[in-house]
Amino acid sequence: MAFLSLQQLPLPQVTKLWNGAFVNYMKPMGITEDVLQARMKQYAISPEYSTVATIEDEYAGVMLFGLKGNLAWIGGMATLPNYRGYGIGRSLVAHAISLAQSLHVKELRLEVIVGNEKAENLYRSTNFTIINTLAVAKGTLAHYRESPIQLKPTRVNDWHLATQPNSTSWETRLEASDNVHDIYLKEQRLGYICFREEGKGLYIQQFVLVEPTQALVEAVLTELHTLYGNVSCKVHQMDAESELYSYLQTLGFEELYQQRQMTYQL
Repeated sequence: MAFLSLQQLPLPQVTKLWNGAFVNYMKPMGITEDVLQARMKQYAISPEYSTVATIEDEYAGVMLFGLKGNLAWIGGMATLPNYRGYGIGRSLVAHAISLAQSLHVKELRLEVIVGNEKAENLYRSTNFTIINTLAVAKGTLAHYRESPIQLKPTRVNDWHLATQPNSTSWETRLEASDNVHDIYLKEQRLGYICFREEGKGLYIQQFVLVEPTQALVEAVLTELHTLYGNVSCKVHQMDAESELYSYLQTLGFEELYQQRQMTYQL
């Protein structure tokens, strides 16, 4: 087995490899070249450190590797069907750990969809441990109550970074967000929310309240409804055990799937 840097392959070949490796996955993972490029840019995926595994000059598997500060992450990993069961996934994980060690980061993270026991067992056997369970859910914005809340566009500063939970997914960390709004009640800052428009709906990357309550969640969603109307709203990678997520479920947000967030401490 040999490893190639992803930057050695043309984008069409990388896209074909990704789609082939994720065929028949538990949720749709097929992407276009444009989507792959956008994903790599948004999530700080390194073409240099991302890796393709080969066997006798044939592509066998792929691993995307992201890096920001003291945190690294596996941003997607899969093996082509014909090469499954030969230890390629384990070799790619070991390679990712070796890369993280050489880059002197403190932590390597990944996510695995709940129910993918084979992959989760692989990560456990290579000394990854669970941080938390993340949920993806979808609902529709509505007018829940009269809202005194204001959403004020802002730039990420030290307060946001200190308030951001350490358990936040690598996919939704503030470093990957460019549309952050502080949540205010009169002059009091209560938290922040990161979101973007996606198609005809909204995509919430982070929703953080210092002291969450059902009324505050309703007020923030009502303000979003005032701004964007009765559109679909997807929340991504939210801690499934958090109070805030339970309030969203009470408001009718339907869970689409869960993922285990796992870490390897270096």
